[in-house]
Amino acid sequence: VLIDASRVLVSDAVRRWLDLCPLSWERVLAGGDDYELAFSCAPEDFGALATQLDAVGTPAVENGRAKLGEGRVFRVESGHLIQVEGPCGHTHGAHPAGGTPT
Repeated sequence: VLIDASRVLVSDAVRRWLDLCPLSWERVLAGGDDYELAFSCAPEDFGALATQLDAVGTPAVENGRAKLGEGRVFRVESGHLIQVEGPCGHTHGAHPAGGTPT
């Protein structure tokens, strides 16, 4: 997955955090608490889908592409690919500290 970080919609609070800690993009892109961050569709379907989402108050932007590969996530910044490190996403039922949920 190639993500153009400059096109990811973030809140004002997250934008301020990123201004202070630019290396935090990995947490933003791979944190798992981003319920509206990503979905996929055929490129030719995006325009109509974005129009429908915008009509109900949920803006959508094309901010990346899925490509055939080895299952890694990269962000694109100033034309360079930077691999997103660390765990990506959320594992349902997993304890945040790595233990067993009670």
